[in-house]
Amino acid sequence: MVDHLVLHIGRHKTGTTAIQWHLVEHAFPGMCYPRSGRVRPDGRVQPGHHTLARTLQDPSAELSGDLRRIRRGIRWEARRSEMLVLSSEGFQNLDRSGIERVERFVASLRPDRFTIVCYLREYLSYAISAFQQSAQSNPGVHDFVAYAEGVGDIDLLASVAEWRRIGDVVLRPYDRSLLDAGDAVTDFLGILGRRPAIDPASVADRNPSISGNLLLTKLVLNQADWPRLPDYNALRKCASADDRFRGPFRVGDSDAEALRARSRFARGVLELFPDLPVPSFAGGRPVPDMARLEEDLATLASPLRLRPDAVTFVREQAHRVEPWLAPSVRDAG
Repeated sequence: MVDHLVLHIGRHKTGTTAIQWHLVEHAFPGMCYPRSGRVRPDGRVQPGHHTLARTLQDPSAELSGDLRRIRRGIRWEARRSEMLVLSSEGFQNLDRSGIERVERFVASLRPDRFTIVCYLREYLSYAISAFQQSAQSNPGVHDFVAYAEGVGDIDLLASVAEWRRIGDVVLRPYDRSLLDAGDAVTDFLGILGRRPAIDPASVADRNPSISGNLLLTKLVLNQADWPRLPDYNALRKCASADDRFRGPFRVGDSDAEALRARSRFARGVLELFPDLPVPSFAGGRPVPDMARLEEDLATLASPLRLRPDAVTFVREQAHRVEPWLAPSVRDAG
């Protein structure tokens, strides 16, 4: 039986991947970050407890052998530990019944203390970063305004209230000016009473957000339901190799204001963290970047394995891509 169970629920795009990899790659005395709950059905081990989170999304989870095996594995791995840490941004997707299943699962592990840690990011910063990753991995994502408005409709205050009903919730703002040492890994470990095993700044970003004409290429092919889409890892490698293919994309200040004004998520973050900075994205990378389109397509064709017909299609469609058209303009149309 552990003294303290810490459940890190994200949210998405708040340094969760970096936190999880740090816990995987470095041992901390008295703390268990179990392998159980991180193993996919195909046997691949993930950095986060996404398999556990997905299992608990299933209403029949408590009757399944999968959940019993995960529980048994966690108990065994944590048998000599004072602290047990579980982490997955997948927990943020649980509804009230799913959170109740988490409550019963935690009770079955019998910790003396139970803490839920959640990081919150400014609405538009979150929507932009989440859209970039979703467009990279999901062939159906191509419209930023529709995506941002879907994110904006999340009732953040109601979600936080549900988690507070089952445990002690620690809310932290995800902004470098407010994080301990300006870093999510250092900040999270500080909550646990630990310090990083190595300087997190020395570790390359494992999951850069695609941007510029790299993002444009994926959006155009997504929208067309292109039969051979670029591989997720190929996109990631291109973004890692060249800074013009990563980072926030450009959203004009008037467009940003319109999106924020319509967002229940934005209002929730503001209520929870009134001093959280509200950034401008007017200086972000243009999508499309027509001045560099030919050069960028020539650079990207080989690593993305784009056939000539795909390159031609992206070139022809680039000027039609307006995925972040201001809501006011779209409504007027």
